[in-house]
Amino acid sequence: MTGPRKKLSRIKIGYSNRFRFLLSQINARKLNEGTEFFWNSGIRLSRENGLDLILALEEVYSRLLRKIRRCHLNIPNSGLLQSCSVHSDNRTKSLLNNPRVLIKFFCDGGLGGVARWLRAAGYSANWNPGLTDEEITKRLFETGEVLLTTDSLLLERRYFSAGLLRALWLPPTLKVAEQMKIIFSEFSLDVRESLCMECGGNLRQINKQDFVNLIPPRTFRWLDEFFMCEVCSKVYWKGTHWVKIRKRLESIQKYSSI
Repeated sequence: MTGPRKKLSRIKIGYSNRFRFLLSQINARKLNEGTEFFWNSGIRLSRENGLDLILALEEVYSRLLRKIRRCHLNIPNSGLLQSCSVHSDNRTKSLLNNPRVLIKFFCDGGLGGVARWLRAAGYSANWNPGLTDEEITKRLFETGEVLLTTDSLLLERRYFSAGLLRALWLPPTLKVAEQMKIIFSEFSLDVRESLCMECGGNLRQINKQDFVNLIPPRTFRWLDEFFMCEVCSKVYWKGTHWVKIRKRLESIQKYSSI
């Protein structure tokens, strides 16, 4: 398979898995037909509007996700979907009313930047690029984490295809901010109190006088609020860099909630 065809194949695998999982949450009667329908809708949207295929597919997926979340009792039957109650199935209830307090993520090798930004947004996001696929699978069963991955082929494994493990495929060509928008939209995330961007540990406020040697002199004079990670002892403060990060995250949240 040539380069462009191989890339298209991986994109199709990635989005087909996402469409199929979403449709399975609402007890769609014909998963394969439904998956193919929405894939073709993305291709058509891309061609008719001159959009990048990934952006077009993401738009189709987002529309479907919003339609499902607007449903309180029944989803209009289009021939692909059957009516469902959001209280009739734990998986559907979880999808529509996501337990954000409990959600934890594991980012695969190519998503170290995403892990850091998720921690900044207040979410547990582990990253260990040295793990094999088998080790990742074992870890997910043990921790209950949601896998974030750019490897569409990994999601073909039966644990993921059967829904025993939860995973979200992220297009590897997108920038971190765009990948974050997908994650925020998929799981209805809100920006929370930040965790340590280095390790994900909790941050506690400290008396700056006790850590004068760890703080740059100008920053020490300028600010009074400082925080330390309870795990790795990295010191943080709400300077201009922190403000920029929070504004970017709030922008991502606002975009994803549309």
